[in-house]
Amino acid sequence: MHEYKERKLKTSHGKIVTNPKQAQAIAINEALSVGQVGVMQFNNVVLADHWIHILGEICMPTYIMVFGSAGSGKSSLILQLADYLAGMDYTFLYIAGEQFYSPTFQKLLRDNNVRDNANLMITGQLPSDLSGYDYVVMDSKDSLKVTIDDFVQLKKRYPHQSFIVITHGIKSGDFKGQESWRNEVDTIIKCTDGIATTENQKNRWGGHGELVIFKN
Repeated sequence: MHEYKERKLKTSHGKIVTNPKQAQAIAINEALSVGQVGVMQFNNVVLADHWIHILGEICMPTYIMVFGSAGSGKSSLILQLADYLAGMDYTFLYIAGEQFYSPTFQKLLRDNNVRDNANLMITGQLPSDLSGYDYVVMDSKDSLKVTIDDFVQLKKRYPHQSFIVITHGIKSGDFKGQESWRNEVDTIIKCTDGIATTENQKNRWGGHGELVIFKN
């Protein structure tokens, strides 16, 4: 698991804060000087250009939602990202839900050239303890029966973990679930016929582009 840089921020009351989430909350809720803003430090994730194009300059922790219809490439996209970041020593727990014990999931791993790596672990159920992982993937929130309230609690319980939530798309072209999900994630990725896009979608990190997941 990547070690978090200790982020120090001196508030207007003279208090030194090192916890990343506390520092972020103070930065949002307190007025800071230009100098204070200028020295703020973040846990940036170094990405290859094609990932920056769609994700932007992401920092940890981050919360990503991926949605689309069946066969659109949702799982493939995140398996490719997990394989890439695991190779950079980020640790992943991929919770594959109902598809875990299936030859279909084995084929998905092969088709996406996911390498055997101790940094990438796969399970079928949401474990009671998620500590020790940089990223936790829930594929899907629907099969795992993770509600928006559950997700909010997970974020509070694991403030250093990044979460990637995969969900189904609906006929209107949006994601399945309550609209409040949109407020709880930094980035929303839509997958359609092997193309992932953040164009016209929420992305706190600035990426707005397309990525080819697979060719039909």
